[in-house]
Amino acid sequence: MVRKFLYTIVFLVVLAIGAALALRVWGGRLEQIAFVPTTAYEEQGALAGNAYADTSMWLSHPRFTATSDPSRWQPDGATKIENPPRFAVFFVHPTSYLERTHWNAPLDDRQSKSRARTFLRGLASAFDPATEIWAPRYRQATFGAFLTDDPAGTRAIDAAYRDVAQAFDEFLAKYFPEGNRIDAFVMYGYTVTQTLVHVLKACGDNLTRENVMKQAASIKDLELGGMLPGIKINTSATDFAPISAVQLVRFKGEAWDRFGNIIEADVTN
Repeated sequence: MVRKFLYTIVFLVVLAIGAALALRVWGGRLEQIAFVPTTAYEEQGALAGNAYADTSMWLSHPRFTATSDPSRWQPDGATKIENPPRFAVFFVHPTSYLERTHWNAPLDDRQSKSRARTFLRGLASAFDPATEIWAPRYRQATFGAFLTDDPAGTRAIDAAYRDVAQAFDEFLAKYFPEGNRIDAFVMYGYTVTQTLVHVLKACGDNLTRENVMKQAASIKDLELGGMLPGIKINTSATDFAPISAVQLVRFKGEAWDRFGNIIEADVTN
């Protein structure tokens, strides 16, 4: 009986080691098999010009009540900030669509919508002190689109981005109606502000110059909604350049097309 037990333990250990090695060697390929669609890409037509004027196109919106807005969820015992400053947040939740049947999630997909609400509870709720939180629904690229070099993946991501850009335009219509929509500095300013929020949150209650500079020089793999997938912000005490990666693009008739892998470079000031 003892010998059989030991044989069983040895077998399980060998099986675990074999599985670990298989994941190490073929992990990327297994992820592609599990998540990358094998179906042809379906072109995503443009949404109606006023689509985001309808609150049903939002997961979080100023017109929602605290109980119906997932971004307003707070854990039991959370401390309520008294008299917070007035500010608005535009929040894009990460992909919550995992299916292989489509490259882009249908807007009426119940599972991805449910996951998106969970993401907002866990991520956007950190901005509960905000005066307003806006989080759009959009035709998300499936998770597998980020795991493949297939051009269909790029097209799916671009389609999702177009929806988000249209939602952001609705956001700007309220807060910055005079802004030039083709001015890159509109998005740049918002992205810089997102980075500043990240730094100030990392500072906690210690807002001395020394700590602000320390946290600003300690950013690790920060991804923001205003940047392309895979482009991350990193800083250190010897490297203050926040972005040291680029994605090559080329113009193909009607739109810019990303190609190749993200190019990383070490930049030291």
